[in-house]
Amino acid sequence: MSLAHRTHWLCLLAVACGAAATRAPSTPAPLPSQGGQADAVLADFGAKLYGALVRGRPDDVAFGAGALHALLSPAAENRVLAVRANAPRSSRLGADDRALWAQAHFAEICVQQGRAEPAGGQLGLRADGFVFERALVVGREPGGGALAGWVEGEFLNTDAGFGALSLERVETPRRDHADLELAVCELRARARDPKP
Repeated sequence: MSLAHRTHWLCLLAVACGAAATRAPSTPAPLPSQGGQADAVLADFGAKLYGALVRGRPDDVAFGAGALHALLSPAAENRVLAVRANAPRSSRLGADDRALWAQAHFAEICVQQGRAEPAGGQLGLRADGFVFERALVVGREPGGGALAGWVEGEFLNTDAGFGALSLERVETPRRDHADLELAVCELRARARDPKP
């Protein structure tokens, strides 16, 4: 086998393995009730959302069209796609915001307006799931200071973890955000691999 053929097959294998590592959601899911599992699922999403903020693309956490089809009824899927199509492009972060997030690391996520959502209910889920609408994403700077910003939309738990049905607002991160002291978290999860 020539070097070109080996390189081609190695590239295909790498793509296949990468695709297998990220499982596509196939059904909405309730929040896990077993001790620690809810924290783990939420912390994983917080880290994923934080990474998207660092890249300046919070919409990276939004479910793709195939996932929406698996998670929602056709009418609900059309509603979400229409909301996305008409949403202002304010979810993109500027260079200053990205730099502020990037100089810190994910520390925790604080969730508000969470609820169990039934199959066939207002959101048109195909199965029972857990939804929340607001998340305060918190970063910890190397010197120990905190920065935070709210991300708002519709966030759904699935068999592959949380993702966004829609994003409505992404707040500019602020150092010593007042809501770090004032916000009442319905759910809170700290980073699973805290950095010193």
